[in-house]
Amino acid sequence: IGHQAGDAINDDTADGTVGIGYQALTALTSGASNTAIGYKAAAELSDNSHNTVVGYQAMYRSGTTVYYNTFIGSNSGSGDWSGGAHSNTAVGAATMAGVMTGTTVDNVAIGRDSLYALTSGASNTVVGKSAGNAITSGANNVVLGKSALSTATTALNNVIIGKGAGEDISAAEALSGTVAIGFEAFKGSGSTSTAANGTVAIGNESLKVLTTGDGNTAVGNESLMTLATGSNNTAVGAYALNLSDGADSNQTAVGSDCLKNSTTGTNTAVGSSAMKW
Repeated sequence: IGHQAGDAINDDTADGTVGIGYQALTALTSGASNTAIGYKAAAELSDNSHNTVVGYQAMYRSGTTVYYNTFIGSNSGSGDWSGGAHSNTAVGAATMAGVMTGTTVDNVAIGRDSLYALTSGASNTVVGKSAGNAITSGANNVVLGKSALSTATTALNNVIIGKGAGEDISAAEALSGTVAIGFEAFKGSGSTSTAANGTVAIGNESLKVLTTGDGNTAVGNESLMTLATGSNNTAVGAYALNLSDGADSNQTAVGSDCLKNSTTGTNTAVGSSAMKW
């Protein structure tokens, strides 16, 4: 239904096709069970099957050999694809709108602009407006929250959950193996590097400004919040090592407010408010 919708279909290999909208599935010649609804929805899809596309220009420059994709939203999957991306699911305006290749597979993006720039990354699961929107080749990331991990391009194998979590981690660094859960947890900066691989930050603003320190674990609201370059610190409890000097290393604090205001030394303290001052 619509001007030039399904215009090129010429045999029964396109059984089960539904095209609704101006030039929806206009280039399709073969491939069954495709559904496209919207202005130029899947307009350049020429073969293969089981794609579901809904929205203005959604997946409209996908080309050949793409299958089992679901794109819902205005300009969702609208990049000029250069290979057979498959098995992707994107819901929201401008989701997964990059120039995708044949290695772009098994991704899930939900939320406006999520995974917007993805080109070759695989197996990312991203939920939230602008979440992971700069990732190009990063893979195996789980990202949940508005603007979470929204600057990094090549990060991989990370779990980032919370509004603004990992938001400013450098685009140039392939950060790997980190866990950040909580509002602006391990938010990072343009100076954050792979030296911080393996960081664990759980709690609002925990390890918020970390850049290069390695082997740090923070569990608790604002734990290790001011640490930037220190290494091998463990803080468990709300505000534990909260004001630790940016370069402090080898400290252990277990308990709410434990070592809260410590700014020097290599300390170990256990208990609520232990060595707080």
